[in-house]
Amino acid sequence: MKKQLNLILIAFFVPFLLTAQPSTNDLIISEYIEGSSNNKYLEIYNGTGQSVDLSDYEIHIFFNGNLEPNSPISLEGMLNHGGVFVVAHLSAELYSTPDTLTGSLSFNGDDAVAIYKIPQDAYVDVFGCIGVDPGTCWTSGVLRTAERTLRRKTDVTSGASRADNETDFNTLAAEWIAADTDDVSGLGAHGTFTFSNMAERGDEVILFPNPAREFISIRSDKKVEEVLIFDMTGQPAHVTGHFDSRINVSALRSGIYIAKIRLTGNDNRILKFRKE
Repeated sequence: MKKQLNLILIAFFVPFLLTAQPSTNDLIISEYIEGSSNNKYLEIYNGTGQSVDLSDYEIHIFFNGNLEPNSPISLEGMLNHGGVFVVAHLSAELYSTPDTLTGSLSFNGDDAVAIYKIPQDAYVDVFGCIGVDPGTCWTSGVLRTAERTLRRKTDVTSGASRADNETDFNTLAAEWIAADTDDVSGLGAHGTFTFSNMAERGDEVILFPNPAREFISIRSDKKVEEVLIFDMTGQPAHVTGHFDSRINVSALRSGIYIAKIRLTGNDNRILKFRKE
């Protein structure tokens, strides 16, 4: 009976969490991380509806308002529809499973970054403003491009052109969402689900380590009564009747999972984690 109730709860919550993978007309930058030290990451998303040959693209970085890129970063491999490709600085330490490492990914908050499509000799997405040095960084309200993680909104269907950001980073406020410095919890997936209001007000609940290998632990101001874990298709991955400080996830396959956490007073939180 208890297991049946858990499955009913999962069926109830999944429709509010899962969303269709967003469609795009070409590759876009779906996540930008300008973290501490050399913790620099870019996540590239393919929402075109078909596999894309990454060798047709390069990452260009424009330092300090330069009009010409410095040391273009070549890409390789096939990227399936709905997939992401994570580029990391060679000395980055926060995310253990990037798709490629390079010492050339050394941007700061005042440097423009773009995806260049070689066959068309055109930029299909531009982060920042090429040829403009904003000083320390670009800003818009609480958004800033220095020492921040920025994630692309899932309703963005095309990359920003040079014309869109001709004199300033005009698409920053409309297309990006801010996270804390060194937050890599969103790397590896784009548009597969959105956080509910429960997750947004769950600052007092922390799931760690993330990414996880053998165990996850949960820290909360309230008592944790139950934890349900399911994969991105909504299938149960692990169920515990009573929380005992940590959960063994070593048997789970690598990927993104969602933990539904029930606290004292039937207060719920939804958190995402990556299993390595």
